[in-house]
Amino acid sequence: MTGTSQKAGIFYGWWIVLASCLIRGLNAGLYYYGFSTYFMALIEEFHWPRAALAGVFSMARIEDSLLGPIEGFLADKYGPRKIMFVGFLIMGIGFILLTRVSSLAMFALVFVGLVALGHSLSSVVTVVVAIVNWFRRKRSRALGIAVSGAGIGGLMLPGLAWIITHYGWRVAMAISGIAIIAIGMPLSLVMRHKPEQYGYLPDGDTATAPAAPMPVQETRSLQRWRAEGLKEPETVEVDFTPGHALKTRAFWLLAVAFALRQVVITGIIIHQIPHLRSSGISLEWAATVLGAVGFVSISGRLGFGWLGDLFEKRYLMMFCFALICIGTLICAYVHYWWQVILFVLFYAPGYGGGSVLQDALRAEYYGRKFIGTIRGLMALVQLVGTAVGPIFAGWVYDVTGNYRFAFLVFASCCVVAVACLLVARRPRPKVS
Repeated sequence: MTGTSQKAGIFYGWWIVLASCLIRGLNAGLYYYGFSTYFMALIEEFHWPRAALAGVFSMARIEDSLLGPIEGFLADKYGPRKIMFVGFLIMGIGFILLTRVSSLAMFALVFVGLVALGHSLSSVVTVVVAIVNWFRRKRSRALGIAVSGAGIGGLMLPGLAWIITHYGWRVAMAISGIAIIAIGMPLSLVMRHKPEQYGYLPDGDTATAPAAPMPVQETRSLQRWRAEGLKEPETVEVDFTPGHALKTRAFWLLAVAFALRQVVITGIIIHQIPHLRSSGISLEWAATVLGAVGFVSISGRLGFGWLGDLFEKRYLMMFCFALICIGTLICAYVHYWWQVILFVLFYAPGYGGGSVLQDALRAEYYGRKFIGTIRGLMALVQLVGTAVGPIFAGWVYDVTGNYRFAFLVFASCCVVAVACLLVARRPRPKVS
């Protein structure tokens, strides 16, 4: 199908957003948040050190980062659908094989080599590449709806915890593997690469339709660049090559800020349930709190996604870090239920909003043509934060018997991230 005229009916990009939302929910509930639900069951059966088991999750996140440039290149070149389909198959098989492990080494091999790899292929780079290509003016909103699925996925956690408590973690993992194959693989078939390949334009625009009003931050950037006599960046979409992106200061500042975010959120996601259980809260209730974080984060994903198309994304991202910082400080000293509620109300919207804005900010700064590759290159920097957060928190607990110092360090990371974003101005495109 060729041409550039918009077809009648619902713009196909929104079907991609819906499928992405369901995919993110499935993977978040069974893998990203789910790992924390399995954490104590594995500790109680095998008596592994917490830092060692958290290290497995860190290894998985490191793998995501190391393979990010390759996965991004493949998604940019071949599109997300085939990669996503294979990813779900690998991930589902991995979950089923986890039911047979009996040692930490075996668990790490299967979890990192199959489950984490499949997760990365099925819902990390691929979802972002598809949505960034299908949307421009409404990109933040589309990303917000898509990643809100992760919050919906948090609603699975009480049920997952109930299965683990009554039937064991092996049964829960077997069910997870079957669900991933049965639901994820069909959803991947909805995905498409670029709208132009199917006769569409981004956002569902037509070739003759007038351009919609520019977002506030774009208008201001355009005025500034006009005053400096530079090529107008907003009249023609900017597309940085990966090599050019690496030469910009903003790339490294964003990478460091997002790496610090990874320190915080991966450390909290893995250790939140153990932290609450050490305060006398049952597994089911602790899982409910983590699920509540995911669910309440939808407000941040949708709200900041909508605001990101209207206001400066960089400043919104800084505000999200401030919310995460306050929530983390509350969690460090949590003793009562009202403190748990305050933690969720502050932390969850900031956590959810940041997950939307970081991809929207990357796309705004560097364009959509090479977004998968550029995102993957930035992930190489972020892997440091991904590795440090869970292992550091586990080590702090093993040494001190609680997580307080780790959570205070996490809050400090948010402050440094805000400082990085403050000076990470939008890079100038090459002027021909």
